[in-house]
Amino acid sequence: MEQYFQLAARSISTFDEAFNSYKETLRSPINELLVEEMISQLILHKKNDRIIELYKEAAATGNVKVRQAIALSLQEYDPALDKLLRTMLNDQSYLTRESALFLLWQGNPMERPNILKNARESWNSMSPSLEMAWNALALNSSDFKNNEKYDFLQGISKYTSPEYSPKTRTAAFDYLINLDAMGTQNFRDLMNACFHHNWRFYKNSRDIFEALYKKDESRVLIDRILSTMTDEKQKAIRDLFKV
Repeated sequence: MEQYFQLAARSISTFDEAFNSYKETLRSPINELLVEEMISQLILHKKNDRIIELYKEAAATGNVKVRQAIALSLQEYDPALDKLLRTMLNDQSYLTRESALFLLWQGNPMERPNILKNARESWNSMSPSLEMAWNALALNSSDFKNNEKYDFLQGISKYTSPEYSPKTRTAAFDYLINLDAMGTQNFRDLMNACFHHNWRFYKNSRDIFEALYKKDESRVLIDRILSTMTDEKQKAIRDLFKV
């Protein structure tokens, strides 16, 4: 803990003052907590060659949590870290893969379809979050055919279903709203979510419903869906939202 507090105190130091402490932190055997603290501090300093080398040295430890911390801390693509990011596309951590994929997609606009295709072909499995991120990036990339984009949209749309976790469903609603692609079943799933037992989830779902109902196009579709529901379910929604 003493080492951690000493390192944490470096957050107010200049990079030159903190550099030796950072190098010391990367000496073997590494302490995962200390390296993660170092990584969180690197973004406070103006990017330079020594910072790039620290990222690479930290990643070279092979520690899953450390590599995840690097990927999540990077706020924009840096060509100097391109090779490192490409290796992260096949890390054990789905979060690392997702962050690396977004950064590479962001920084290489001419390569986007190839980056996406190669990444997906190399994955044996994906988390819901990673699959939705991949599909959202694919939908925002050129060179994919319309029938492919329909499949990409379905790859997000399915996650609003009650069979998935509140966290996954919330992410799916957010993606679809940003893509302006909420379909009939997604609206049904949203209305279902408004009565979920998890209060944070149902509160957020109700906020989403109210925001969408204020939009003419969404309101027309919602009213049409409500008209096909049982009197009991329709009344529950209308009473809840006074619509």
